[in-house]
Order: sequence, then C-alpha cells, then structure tokens
Amino acid sequence: MSWTDLAVLKPLLLPPGVLLVLALAGLLRGTRAGGRLAVVAIGLLVTLSLPITARILMTWVEGEWSGQGGEDGAATVGAPAAIIVLAGDYRSFAPEYGEATVGALTLTRLRHGAYLHRKTGLPIALSGGGTPPEHRPGLAAAMRITMERDFGVPVRWVEAVSRNTFENARETTRILKADGVSAAYLVTHAFHMRRAVLAFQAAGLPVRPAPAGGVRRTTELRAGDFMPEPSALLASAHAVHEAVGLGWYLLLPRAQPMTGR
Repeated sequence: MSWTDLAVLKPLLLPPGVLLVLALAGLLRGTRAGGRLAVVAIGLLVTLSLPITARILMTWVEGEWSGQGGEDGAATVGAPAAIIVLAGDYRSFAPEYGEATVGALTLTRLRHGAYLHRKTGLPIALSGGGTPPEHRPGLAAAMRITMERDFGVPVRWVEAVSRNTFENARETTRILKADGVSAAYLVTHAFHMRRAVLAFQAAGLPVRPAPAGGVRRTTELRAGDFMPEPSALLASAHAVHEAVGLGWYLLLPRAQPMTGR
C-alpha cells in the first residue's frame, strides 16, 4: 500500500484532525494522563489558529519563495519555453456553474499563470489529476475551462493522470520533453514551491519558480495576531502539510532521479 493509497487518511494524520483525535482519545481515557493529553492537543490547536503562528510557519516553509513573481528567475535555469501550472484543489460541484470546477488554490495559480503568459507569450501546460471518474469535468479539464473561458488564455498541454506533486512532475516532464521543451516556468503557491521544485528536479526538467500567493513578510505585531482565526488554522495546516511532504520526498528513495520511469 502506497502513501497515495493512504491519502484518504491525511485529514486524520495532519492538523487539525490529528489534534482533535488526540484530544478525544485523551478525554475518553478518563485518566489524569489522558486529561493532560487532551489539554496539550487543544493547546496546540489553539496555537496553530493564531495568525502569528501561521505567519511564522508560512515564512519558514516558503523559504526564499515569498510570492514575488518569477519572470526574472534563477540564472541556473535555461530560457523557459513553457509555463507549467500545477493544480491545488477542486470543487466536485459548483452550484453557480452547474458542474465541477477548480478550487480557490487552483484559481490563484491559474490567474498567475495567465498573468505570466501575457508577460512572456509562452504557452501554458496544466497539470492536475486524481479526480474520481464520476466527477465531470475532472480537475485538469476544469483548469483548462477556467484558463480558456475565464482568463482568455489558450492551453497547449494538459496532464490529467497525476495524483500528487511527484506524479505532476513526472507526467508533465514526459509531455513537455516529447514536444522539445527543455525548461519551463513553474507556477504553484509559494508554500508548495520547495517541494514542487524538488519533484521537477528529480523528474529531470529544469524549472524557474514563479510562486503565487506568498505571505506578506513583516515584523509588525498587532493585537489580532494573537486571536484565533479559521484562516490562520488553514494556513498553519498547509505549512505543516508541506513540511511533512518535503520530509517524505527527502527521506525516501522515490525522491531520487526518476527519469525514464
């Protein structure tokens, strides 16, 4: 059984799910130790809900990629010949459209990809899969509809079979290299960029990061930074997810070069 097969368990293995499970387990034990476990879990949940915590975690996980465009890029990457936009999330049904569509994360990435296309004139490659067959359109198709219909930007390549970032990189690299593309801009969220770049390096395609949605770097503190907010908990959860994912890629053999697999 692979990590991908266990993806359904991720909500219980990462915050806030894992903390709620620990708190419930502690309360159900009915012992002093169980009570302490519940208090610690709830305390961590509250801490992750603070904007100051979310900002610290996001700043760390984003590293040097803080959402500052990517057209200047890294000097070590050759001239990009395409713009890759990675999927982020998916709405299995949107009542306002009467069908499935992209989620908020994916929409942010598509918008930045469209912006970069207008600045560079480079063709667009969309990468996203893993949606159940009963959902129509699938994630990659929904990305294409949004990019072409809503942003007015043509799409040249669509990769629709990947289930995770590593497969995004492998399948997109295969498609682009078959069409003679040897380097590309990579559009994803700043918090996801480090892991995405690692995946594309392993796949053998040089990419120039073009991050979207980075946090604002500031040392200014406000009273609201210490008040729990749902959006802060979501940001902290994204940061923890990326930290775990990055560790997984770095520690396991699957993070080694996989060209030709």
